[in-house]
Amino acid sequence: MRRCAGLLALLLLATTAFSQVDLVNVKQWKVADGGNDHWYALIIDMNYWDDALYIAGTLDAPAGSVLSSKGHLATILSAQENSFIMQNIISGTGGVFSDQFWIGGYFSFNGWIWTTNEPMSYTHWGSGEPNNMGLETAMSLWGASLSYAGLWNNSFNGDGWALHMRQRAVVEWGPLDSTSLVTPPPPPICCLTQWKSADGGNNHWYALLNQQMTWEEAAAAVFQMTHIPQPGTRHQPYMASLNSAEENAFVLNSVLTGGSPGKTVWLGARHGHYHVMTGKRTPQWVWLSNEPFYGTHWAPGGNDTGLAATMIDRGGVGPAGSVAGDWLSTHFYMRYWSIIEWGNPYCGDVDDSKRVNVVDVSQFLQWLAAKGSILAPQNADATGDGTINIADAVRIVAFIFQNGGPLACAEW
Repeated sequence: MRRCAGLLALLLLATTAFSQVDLVNVKQWKVADGGNDHWYALIIDMNYWDDALYIAGTLDAPAGSVLSSKGHLATILSAQENSFIMQNIISGTGGVFSDQFWIGGYFSFNGWIWTTNEPMSYTHWGSGEPNNMGLETAMSLWGASLSYAGLWNNSFNGDGWALHMRQRAVVEWGPLDSTSLVTPPPPPICCLTQWKSADGGNNHWYALLNQQMTWEEAAAAVFQMTHIPQPGTRHQPYMASLNSAEENAFVLNSVLTGGSPGKTVWLGARHGHYHVMTGKRTPQWVWLSNEPFYGTHWAPGGNDTGLAATMIDRGGVGPAGSVAGDWLSTHFYMRYWSIIEWGNPYCGDVDDSKRVNVVDVSQFLQWLAAKGSILAPQNADATGDGTINIADAVRIVAFIFQNGGPLACAEW
């Protein structure tokens, strides 16, 4: 029990470190000043758009406000709101690499939308923007040091591009007008099927997003989806994470039909992403779901070019010696269909935060102990290096995912 307590203390430290976000220019746009009583601030750390989106959603409302909701990347609904942000939130805070700041707009298969589903009836694009459609899928605001200050730009939301695509971000807190929210139509999908536990599966659902998109467009389309494949399923979809040869074979044999136009389909992996346990960007391949990246299925020589992962469909052509079901690293400006997955990405994700946190791990270990399970970790020094550190936490979270299994997910 003492060892488990040490592990939980370690995970708590990691979670606390991850949640420390530097904010500046925290201000309220008061109704008395023509505003909406929302609060705004600048996340001073440089992040990619999707990382900034996640971080904003973890932030409590500023001290002194009466708001109970978490934050979100700012949604700019009027010229007055745009001016308030320019004059009060980002003024004088230009970045070293780029005086641009992330806001909450993104491009999906059916156009530009706000992450909050508020209507985008007001826009303030710069001349010639948005451009590079299908590649630059995230929205940013140009800062005060530029001649086009206050105008909007679409930017790359991905790894491997210029360093200036890591930018600061504007976060907003405040109630949404539920009467004005718009629900975007879901993207087209087909071939919906479940990998049942009775067949050795995880009870997750899988489908094909059968419209050709860049990897960034596909990720955005899946992000906005509200379609639920089975009554009572509470999980939102994500681009598929394939963590075993059996799961890979199921997708190939039961979801893919051999009819995808590009003869290859996107998976939810890319090279380098924000690591939830360490709070740092890793140079390795990672899943967007933040599941550990286990055994892979790369084609011979297939992991050497691009920054996003695809699976070869039946009839597809890969490097010499490759077969259907093998993976290729691919430039994410290519256009393919995509594999989508619904399910709990972590067996231990009690609060459905899509990250295993200290609460999840605590309850999972208690569940294992109550079951008298031999699966429970016997020593918090999982790496065996004589010290208890972040690497041990990551290893034990991986252990939970590997050994919890479908039965554990169903029972607790």
